[in-house]
Amino acid sequence: MPQLATGRRVAGAVAPLGGRQYRAHMRLALVLPLLFGLTGPAAAQVTVAVRARAVIDDLRATPEGRQAEVRGVLRDDLGRPVPRATVYVAGERQRTDGLGRFAATLHFTHDARHVVPVRFDGTPLLGAAAAQLPVTTGRRGTTLSLALPPQVPADAAYAVVPRLTGPDGQPEADARLGCQVDQAPAQAAVTDAQGRAQCALPPLAPGAHTLTITFPGDAARGPARWTRGFEAARPMGVTLTRVASAEGVEVTGQVRPGPGAVYVSVSVDGQPVDQTLTDAQGRWRLALDGLSPGVHTLRAQAQSAAPGWADGLSAPLTVRLADPAPPRSAWWLVPGLLAVVAVAATLWRQRPQAAAQRARPPTSPVVAALTYGPTAAAPSDRLSLRIVDALDGAPLSGRVWALPADAAPTVQAPPPGAGQPVQANQPLRVTPVPAQIWVEAPGHGPARLGVRHGGAATVQLLPSAAWVQRRFDEVLRAAGRPALRFGTDTPREAAAALRARGADAAAVDALLAVVEPVCFDPTATPDVRAVDALADAAQRTVRP
Repeated sequence: MPQLATGRRVAGAVAPLGGRQYRAHMRLALVLPLLFGLTGPAAAQVTVAVRARAVIDDLRATPEGRQAEVRGVLRDDLGRPVPRATVYVAGERQRTDGLGRFAATLHFTHDARHVVPVRFDGTPLLGAAAAQLPVTTGRRGTTLSLALPPQVPADAAYAVVPRLTGPDGQPEADARLGCQVDQAPAQAAVTDAQGRAQCALPPLAPGAHTLTITFPGDAARGPARWTRGFEAARPMGVTLTRVASAEGVEVTGQVRPGPGAVYVSVSVDGQPVDQTLTDAQGRWRLALDGLSPGVHTLRAQAQSAAPGWADGLSAPLTVRLADPAPPRSAWWLVPGLLAVVAVAATLWRQRPQAAAQRARPPTSPVVAALTYGPTAAAPSDRLSLRIVDALDGAPLSGRVWALPADAAPTVQAPPPGAGQPVQANQPLRVTPVPAQIWVEAPGHGPARLGVRHGGAATVQLLPSAAWVQRRFDEVLRAAGRPALRFGTDTPREAAAALRARGADAAAVDALLAVVEPVCFDPTATPDVRAVDALADAAQRTVRP
């Protein structure tokens, strides 16, 4: 009788089967003897090997950027691992270990959803198996950030420190950043463990520039780009010295180098108290009244409206004021009599030196800051305008006029009209980009901001009294006269010189009627547009 092995052949032996397979094989064992019995009395001994089924199990992928690690286990239909078998992962040949495990690292050329085929071709005793594993690859997003001031020193090396972060705000290390200034490549840098890199900028000429920081990306991280406009300016040096004076505190100094006459404001303990204009040689002098006894810290700041020059700040100067000694009973009338004579002489001669100093209220300068959008490369980019106090950064309200090129006024003040209000707590969006922007704040004269693509701009707004005096000084310079020097000449004497140079007498008289009260009255609120129109009319008719 032929013998039937009911099992699968493993290394020359027959392994027992069980369960459902065992019952199927038993039925086959009962039928085969009958078949062989019909062939003849001399039946041969037959051994039948049943082929098992293979299963690709625990198949998973771990993507990282544009690469992924695929892992799995090859088992038979009873769940036992198949060691030292050949598995193909995306066409790459892999070998299972003693526990039937296999692994492969795949590299992709683009970000997408991929389907990775995995197959086992089988053996004489183990059937084939195949599976498909979906894998999604993609680079994580990155962000570049940099705190760049609106002005940097000109003609000197300057370094910026950009920072690269991932989508969760975590720093990205070992990333190569490219630095570019005005389309010219600068020194490249590699980020550290905190995601920071130091890019050295070459010495820049005074004027507007654009800085661009780029990260091209790699296999795991996407690209990033940062661009911003800034201005390179030469700083002005300011000196501050106390002058020996029997009455009050008098200070002097010099601004060098500088673009001609500039404004110098003096602050006491961080609060501005007075300002003046330098002469042609950059010298200035101020008398400070009303300082209380004690120790005070003085500083002088030079500000210029000329492009290419940064504000200068002097070193602090410490002054000590002692309490005045009580006057003796026999001499108390002498200071009072001298004061009455001095006041009468001042009013009679209309010398507004002390009065003009009192007329300048301790008002903080106001700065209108204009920032551009992320690219500022097209006329449709949005501009953000904000008016703040120059000392404490407190936001202020005001108005803005956005004018195209063909509507630019010929005078120094904006055209009549209400303008667009600027809220104190939020920036104003101006779109589309106009040719020029005028800004005005309460108690201060207007100022014009030049719009440049790819950058930011700031302008200082002078108090109304200082704005009127400065406009009058422009008319005097057009006539070849120096600016007003209090204690030496008066607005009336300057107006007489303008008439002698052929200026329109009616315009000069009307201008004098506004300028003279401003020099004496600190609460005067002049109409700056009317002053500007009168100054323009007088300036057009003057003979230089």
